[in-house]
Amino acid sequence: MKLWILIGRIGFWLSWPLLAVYLRFGKRTRILVVAEGKILVVKGWLGSGKWSLPGGGLHRNEKPLDGVLRETKEETGLVLAPNLVKYIDGKRQGANGVYFWCERFIAELEEIPEVKKSGLEIVEVAWVSANELTTASASQDVLDLLSDWKKT
Repeated sequence: MKLWILIGRIGFWLSWPLLAVYLRFGKRTRILVVAEGKILVVKGWLGSGKWSLPGGGLHRNEKPLDGVLRETKEETGLVLAPNLVKYIDGKRQGANGVYFWCERFIAELEEIPEVKKSGLEIVEVAWVSANELTTASASQDVLDLLSDWKKT
């Protein structure tokens, strides 16, 4: 598994110019899932190795809510009821020259449900305290949505 993560990090940095172009033309989703003061986060095999939020690219003609529900289930096994998911906004997100349009959502749950990583895309899924999410450990989109949630 460590080798897979290393390959993903190297692949990310080698491919980021292509990712920058590819991501610029599509819409993506992210969701901040909060339960008992913890945040649901994931680490993908292709990336910087920092925590990210569940979410991903929208399929053709897919509505953002449908996309974020699908991605959350695919990445974490968590099935969210649509009525628990609140749309926040659409925002340009990214770092290191890789920017994309992101439809952002929040779901606040009463208790922490069981989650599990699925497939090879995600290497780790966890519930972490908000104060554990820093610029050293989390991607900027996590920190931005967490900050926006704290303002409400």
